[in-house]
Amino acid sequence: MNNEKIAVFISGRDGESWKVILEGIQQKAKEENCSLSIFSCAGSLDISRKFDVGEFNIFRLANMDMYDGIIIVSCTIICKEVEKELFEAVKKYPIPIISMEIEEEGMAFAGIDNYDAMRDMIEHLLDFHKYESLGFIAGPRGNQESVRRLNAYEDVLKEHGMEVREEDIFYGNYGFQSGLDAAEYFVSRKSGLPRAIASSNDEMAMGLIRGFEKHGIKVPRDIAVTGFDDIADAANFEPRISSVMRPRKELGALLCENLIRKIRKEDSMDKIVCKTKPVFRESCGCWIRCGKSFKEFRHDYFVNRETNFSNSAILNEMTEKLTDCDTFNEMLENLKDYIPFLRCGGLYLCVSPEVKGHPNGIDSPDFMRRLKKYEKDVIVAYPERMTVLAAFKDGSYFEADDFDTKQLLPDCEKGEEAKTYLFSPIHFQDRCLGYTIIVNPDFEMNGQSFYQWLMNVNISIENIRRKNAMNDALQRLEEMYIRDGLTNLYNRFGFERYSKEIYRKCKNEKRAMLILFADLNRLKHINDDFGHENGDIAIKTIAKVLIESKMDEDVCTRFGGDEFILMGYDYTASKAEELIKKVEEGLQSANTHNNYPYSISASMGYYIIESGSEISLKDAIDMADHHMYQAKKQYMEQLKK
Repeated sequence: MNNEKIAVFISGRDGESWKVILEGIQQKAKEENCSLSIFSCAGSLDISRKFDVGEFNIFRLANMDMYDGIIIVSCTIICKEVEKELFEAVKKYPIPIISMEIEEEGMAFAGIDNYDAMRDMIEHLLDFHKYESLGFIAGPRGNQESVRRLNAYEDVLKEHGMEVREEDIFYGNYGFQSGLDAAEYFVSRKSGLPRAIASSNDEMAMGLIRGFEKHGIKVPRDIAVTGFDDIADAANFEPRISSVMRPRKELGALLCENLIRKIRKEDSMDKIVCKTKPVFRESCGCWIRCGKSFKEFRHDYFVNRETNFSNSAILNEMTEKLTDCDTFNEMLENLKDYIPFLRCGGLYLCVSPEVKGHPNGIDSPDFMRRLKKYEKDVIVAYPERMTVLAAFKDGSYFEADDFDTKQLLPDCEKGEEAKTYLFSPIHFQDRCLGYTIIVNPDFEMNGQSFYQWLMNVNISIENIRRKNAMNDALQRLEEMYIRDGLTNLYNRFGFERYSKEIYRKCKNEKRAMLILFADLNRLKHINDDFGHENGDIAIKTIAKVLIESKMDEDVCTRFGGDEFILMGYDYTASKAEELIKKVEEGLQSANTHNNYPYSISASMGYYIIESGSEISLKDAIDMADHHMYQAKKQYMEQLKK
């Protein structure tokens, strides 16, 4: 039982190639009892987009020290900056690495012969069909696959004595929309349409055909079109698209097997090149009937239509339910119904602690420090520890502890059993929120539906995070409104709120209530002779002593400039006297310890509202104030002696 660990990096999870390649890799890994960690995202070409930054951030999560080998499905990572960063990162580790479709120094290679495959297609258009002019839709500039296919186009044209013109070449990004854009480009150019256009992949070829249809241009009657990849949609498109067949699943299995051989130091290859062959169909003008029969197509069309309709209905319902959630508990309760949709062995939602909140509340110094950094940094790396927002297995949630991010998985996933883990980013734009772990995913699942499922979760988590942040901000504002800025005690507004609450509670529960009135002695003298800074010290000192002297349930307020009120439960006269003595001793200790050039003291009086008493709160406060005034009077008389 070897259970080697392999990391896989792949992008474009809503495309057919994504799931077919992963099926092949997963199949071989399972046969060889190897664990897979697949770091997957939906990043595109434009890394300047905040969304793409958030998606590609998942590649930075991987802890390479955990793995015995690495597979990079480079052909899916069309952003050159991301590809370069990833290549540089993994090459630092002395483990076998295989790049799929893109050759990179220091890595093994597995792919197809892009040049010869495209060359066969171009020669077919020129030699068999005798088309006199030929355009080309390339992939992104600098993309290795695209460059080789473009080179084949250029070389064949030159060999046929034809001029290679820049205006005949359109650069796309392998997406359907690029094909639509290419159609507009060729229709609008002054030199008119070429007789045929070869495309670097099927998605752009299909978009091109639909774009031409909008202008009444028919394929292949008015113009021939070819693709590359031979995806299922291209084979059953109208017209069926001539393409180049790529053994994606077989290639995935083959490169995984070769990597495992390298890890085990068995005979292996540094370069695997699979041969391909063109498939000629209606779009180039061949009219060769291959692929599904019309009966098969109709059956599969309506099965897919029903599946897509069902998936769409489920995902729309999921969107509605998750959008309405105000708390994470509410979100998880609703999400539970949609986890079976993934057809997986388990699920973990792992988030930054700042997303979920802090168990010690928003006033925790550690939480506030991290929260300020979290809110300040727009592009946030994964934190040192992750909080498991949800752990799901066997139809129910279970508790999973926080864990070190470097270990990637919660402790409960440690074991000898080989599994496949699919890691996907949880983010909002370029703000990293965490990641999703799907255990033993079913890659037969529709890629677009899976992508939408993940986006629903992402948006819900961000919405709740924002609501929580807003509530925390409102709570902090409310605290500022009822708190005294100098002492952090409740101010007059806080007193108005909590005094009535304590009074009602004491009456309802038939408990005695203490009102202690304290007035700082000679504050004007301290301010006049030693400055207002020392006056503030005196105020903060008595506030500190009151807090240290009171019982846990007691509430202390700064009632005025030098006046303080303490309210408490279940006091007797003797306990009240003990409290006063404790405050006096605390003030004396502060004087001795700090060696102030003045003495800080307070005059105090109290009133106890006995259980069953009908005295009003205002009258009780007045009585406490009166007793304080009597103490103040005695203090002043002693001062004069």
